[in-house]
Amino acid sequence: MTQEDLNKKNQSAIALKKARGSLQSIIDILENNETGCKNVIQQMDAVTGLIKSAREKIIIQRLDTCLREFEGDEKRIDELKDLYKMNRKS
Repeated sequence: MTQEDLNKKNQSAIALKKARGSLQSIIDILENNETGCKNVIQQMDAVTGLIKSAREKIIIQRLDTCLREFEGDEKRIDELKDLYKMNRKS
């Protein structure tokens, strides 16, 4: 694994941890029946953005790794590409 791969992995983990913190804030607000409408919306947007960012980095990193492993195996590479296309739609 290259240093760049490690950096991407760390960035993804940091983004997911931030998302977890924002998600916990939302849960706390809801469980405590607080009325922080603006805060809930902001936290939901933050969670969504952080997860999308981490998701993209993780998928790209995994694709790079798998493509290197599957080198020369066109069937497995095509399956991987199809999976990536399906994930991009969601």
